[in-house]
Formats: sequence, C-alpha cells, structure tokens
Amino acid sequence: MKLKVIRLLLLSTAIVLLVACGRSADSVSSPTPTKTPLPSTPMFTPSHTFTSTPTPIPPPELVELSDVAILCESDEQSKVVLCSISHDIDANQRKWSSNASEQWSDTRDFALTIERQMEVVEIHLELCVANDCRTLKKAVELSAGFTGKSGAIGSDGETSGKGNMRGEGEKHSPIEDGLPPALIKSLGYDFSTGVVPILIVDYGTLTHTDSRHVEYNLQPTFVLPAGTKVTAIIDGVVCRIPKLYSADYSVMMSPSTEQCDSPKYMWEMEHVINVIVEVGDRVRAGQPVAEVSNYSYEYSDPQGNQSRPDRKYGFDLVEIGLLEGGVTPLHHCPWLYIDPSYKEELLEMMAEARKSIETETAGTPNSEYIRYFLEQHITDWETPDGKPLYNTTDYQAPSCKVTNIIGEDGMPVPR
Repeated sequence: MKLKVIRLLLLSTAIVLLVACGRSADSVSSPTPTKTPLPSTPMFTPSHTFTSTPTPIPPPELVELSDVAILCESDEQSKVVLCSISHDIDANQRKWSSNASEQWSDTRDFALTIERQMEVVEIHLELCVANDCRTLKKAVELSAGFTGKSGAIGSDGETSGKGNMRGEGEKHSPIEDGLPPALIKSLGYDFSTGVVPILIVDYGTLTHTDSRHVEYNLQPTFVLPAGTKVTAIIDGVVCRIPKLYSADYSVMMSPSTEQCDSPKYMWEMEHVINVIVEVGDRVRAGQPVAEVSNYSYEYSDPQGNQSRPDRKYGFDLVEIGLLEGGVTPLHHCPWLYIDPSYKEELLEMMAEARKSIETETAGTPNSEYIRYFLEQHITDWETPDGKPLYNTTDYQAPSCKVTNIIGEDGMPVPR
C-alpha cells in the first residue's frame, strides 16, 4: 500500500513538471512583444528668448495753431470748393463757414457748394486744441467757371492781365496815387446822442488773442454800448453786405456803382447786426446803416453766444476799415484820409474819448471791462495800475499808431 502511494506521488510530480516545462517552452518560442521605451530626447532650450514686440506708433506731433493753415482746391465742374487743414491734429472743436452761404460744418474737411457768381470766397475755420482757440482764414480765388467772367484771377494768385494785385516783395506805402476816391466824413458810429466809446483800439496797436501770437490791429475798433447805431463813413453806394464767419455782417461801400463792380478801394463798417440798408443803396456819411455787433473778441464765435468771458460785460463793437483791393486786401489807417472839412472835429472827438477812457472811475462796469480787455488782449497799453495809456506822442499820425499798410496777417507791410 505504501508503495502505491509513493508511485502516485511520483506520477503527480512528473505531470506537474511536464506542464511547467511546456509553459516555459511556449514562452520562449512565442515571446510576448513588449514596447521598448524610446530614449528620452532633451527639449531644445534656446540660448536667447525672443518676444514679439509691436512697433511703437509715435504720438502725433505737437503743432502750434499759428503754424496751421487752410488748404483749398476748387472744382469748376461741380462748383465745389474743398478745404482741409495743413496738419493732422486732434482738435476738440472745429467750425467751418464762409461768406458764400450759411452752410457750415464741424467735420474734418469742408466741402462748400458755390451757388452764386463770386470771384472770391472767404473760408473761415474756428479751431480749438486744448485751451488754444484760433480762427483761420483763407481767401480762395474762383475761376471763370464760378464767376461767369473771363480773365478771372487764377488759383496761383496771378492775373492774366493788368490788375491791382501787387507783386511779391514789392514795397507798399500809404496810397501812392494821392488820395482815395472818397474821404471819410464820419467816425462810423452815431455820436450825436452823446455816446462815448467804452474803449478805442487804434489802428496799429499791438494786440493778441493768444499772448504768444502778437499782431497789429489792422482796423480801428470802437467798443460801444449795445444798440449803438453804426453809420456810413463816406458818401457812396453799398456794394456788399457779406455775412461773416462770426455770424454778423460787414457793410462795404464805394463812391459809385461802377467802383463797386471793380473796386480798387473799399470802405467797410465790419461786425454789425440789424442792417437796415441793401446792396445798391446810396447813402450819405453819418447815415445809420446797422447796429454794433455782439461779436466776441475772445475768438470768432457766432454772435449771441454768451459763453466767452468778454461777453459778460455786455458791450458791443464795430471796426472801421479802408481796404485796398486784391484777393487778400491791404489795410490802411482810415484816419489818414478824412475829409478836410471834418478832420479837426473827428480827431478832436477821438482825443476826448481817449481821455475819458484813461480817467474812467474804478469799480464801474466800464473800468472792469477796460482792465479785463487790457490784461487779456492788449500788448502795448498795459500800465502798472491796469489803466490804458494812449501815448499819442508815439503815434506816427493823429489816431494812427503806425502809418504802414497792414496785411491780413496783422503785420505791417514794408514801405
């Protein structure tokens, strides 16, 4: 019995060994595929780090408003004048206007349609950058297609025939042909009621809207109580009544209708409202034609706008002009050409008015306005006590601080 058990044990052991050996043989002959890991590749680390940096955009160039100019071109076929400015600036206020119509725009460019025959259109732009505000002006000569005339002045400023434009660099002096065809017989305001100017800014006085940009006053200016009547300064005919950039008017005169059509000289009462005459009317010196304008001297701002500091005083003004032809006129001191029979009276009245202004009692609305105006806008009158001093001993002629012709840029023209 014992032997049988031993045999069974040996047999079981042999079977187990046999099975084990068979599995081992299978494993060797048919190995299970295994994935061999790839050797690790070190990541590329650049020696320099590159970052994408956008190219900086330079800030807009700071431009002085005095360097900015209006540029215009005209299209005869479409009857449009297109204007822009010479510098790309970020203005916080723009207002384009002209003497051709009531059309205005606050856009970057100005396209003006000319709807009537004109030889010259005056373009105006009120421009503000930060706290600096200025009014730019541009006289654009229109070709024959606009005017309906032949031989019109071209856009290059040269005429095809003989005209009254002076050559570049030619010297200028008071009227070379003797006397203009009409002489002044009125100051330009109705003094018969005893009205005395609050302030007179004489021709040639150094003034400024911005203290960095000084210029000579090119037209005598009377600051007067609101409602004061403006009178014709010569006997003659009303040639034009253009509406100005400041939303008021100018009454422009010549001695005759013929001279209105081709004027060499023009007399004007500028910055007026409530005009009571019409183009073609014949008027006499001293005859009322309008009222003084509530124009703002701060910069050319539509009349009626009370936002300008000088408007709070409530005084109005009128400017008197004697212009010598051309697209961009030259300005003469009008008081050089007063009719002899009126000269003494008119000059004496202005002398008395200056004396009254110099001695105005402190603390009155008049004196407050005078002080404000002197501090803000007059360069060569200011005195330590803030009062005006008309040092007429320095005047080159009675009521004319200078006798030079003054150009539209406010600078005297060389003699």
